[in-house]
Amino acid sequence: MLFYLLVTLQFIHSISCFVTCHVCPIDMNTFGYFITTDHMPNTLNNCTTQATSDSCFIDLIWQLQPQKTQIALSARGDGRSTVNEHTLSTSVSLENKDSTFIWTRSISYTCSTDNCNSLTALKRLLNSLTLYDDFNSLKNLLRKETPFDGDWCLFKANTSWLECALLIPPESCKECSFQGMSVQGSIEICLNCLQDDIGETSISHEVDFDIANRTRLDHWILECQFNKCNFENNGDLIRQKSISNFDFAKFLD
Repeated sequence: MLFYLLVTLQFIHSISCFVTCHVCPIDMNTFGYFITTDHMPNTLNNCTTQATSDSCFIDLIWQLQPQKTQIALSARGDGRSTVNEHTLSTSVSLENKDSTFIWTRSISYTCSTDNCNSLTALKRLLNSLTLYDDFNSLKNLLRKETPFDGDWCLFKANTSWLECALLIPPESCKECSFQGMSVQGSIEICLNCLQDDIGETSISHEVDFDIANRTRLDHWILECQFNKCNFENNGDLIRQKSISNFDFAKFLD
C-alpha cells in the first residue's frame, strides 16, 4: 500500500511539473530583415507544441551581410525537473575571420510555465530590452600582425570567478586574451593568452539576467593578435561600446 502511494505521489508530481512549450525550428524561421517590436512576423512556420517539457526557450539571432533574423522556439526535458528557470542572456560579437568582419547579436530566453515561449512573450521581451553597440569603431582591435609573438601578450589576474592561467610559456600562445566580468558591482579581469589556434580575432559582450532575482552578470572578451593588445583599456572599450539593459519591472508587470 505504501509503495502504491509513493508511486502515485511521484506520478502526480511528475504531471504537475509538465509545462507546454512552443516548438518552431530555426531553419524554417529565417527572415530577411531585423526583427524588432515594430517589425515582427504574425506567425512562425512549422510550429508544434510539446506538453512534456520542464523548460521552454526562445532564441533570436540577428546578423548582417546579408541582414537577417533567425528565431527558434524549443523545449527541453521530460517534465521532471525541479528547477524553475527564468533567465535571459544577451550577446553581441564582432569577429575578424579571414579579413571578413562578422557581426552577430543574439538573445536566449528560458522559462518554465505553460506557453511562456510564445510570440507574445517574445514581443514583451523585446519591449523590455535595450540593446546597442558600436563595435564597428573597434575593428582596429581585431587587426592581425604576423608572425604572432607570444611575448606580445600581457598577463594579469584579479578574479575569483574566472579561470585565469598566468604561467603559460610564450611559445604556446596563439592569441592574446582579455576577459572582464562584473560581479555584484565589482569588476574582475583576466589577461593572458589562448593556446588554441582558432584563426580569428574577436570582441564580445555577454549579459546574463536572472529574472527571478532581478540580477545581472556581465562578461566581455577580447581575443587579439598584436603587441600588448589585451591591456585593460582595450578591454574596457568593449564594455563602453556595448549596452544591454533589461527592464525587469516592465517585463514582469
